[in-house]
Amino acid sequence: MYRAAALGRPHVPILGLTADATPAAVARCRDAGMDGCLVKPVEPSRLAAAVLAHARPAPPLAVPPIVSHPCSRQASVPALDLEVRANLTALGGEDFAAGLLQDFLADAEQTTRLLAEAAGAGDAAGFRAAAHALRSSAANIGARGVFEMCAAAEAIAAPEVATLGARQVAMLTAELDRVRRAGDQG
Repeated sequence: MYRAAALGRPHVPILGLTADATPAAVARCRDAGMDGCLVKPVEPSRLAAAVLAHARPAPPLAVPPIVSHPCSRQASVPALDLEVRANLTALGGEDFAAGLLQDFLADAEQTTRLLAEAAGAGDAAGFRAAAHALRSSAANIGARGVFEMCAAAEAIAAPEVATLGARQVAMLTAELDRVRRAGDQG
């Protein structure tokens, strides 16, 4: 699915991980467009070697990998994906969808505090872990701007977390406020 959606974009290497050690499983991974396949359990050294074999060095960035507030990029980007909201409502009703959003916002508030603390301490691993957790839950609730900003936060180089992390947290906080307002409007 990714390969079809990414037509015309630069090639992103994809490695499959499977517990199926048969040659047919490896063939299915390649047929699906993956660049390689590793059989679990994967030794860290084998995983690192596979990643290095398929990784392409990123060109140096002239601008830090910070995603700006979605409103400044495109005013029409909704804070909440209406299709995701409709699917959640269809799954469990309006109260269910509203409850998930409230739980997300409460967790996000705590996670942004963790992000701010990690950025202040220059803790790249903690910063990335918190950004990853928030990104995953943002996808589940349909908060696309939060998802994109968290992906950008995860991509900040370790030495730059202390300087760029606080800025990313501030933008995430503003986007979470926009999500909160969208949820209040129904």
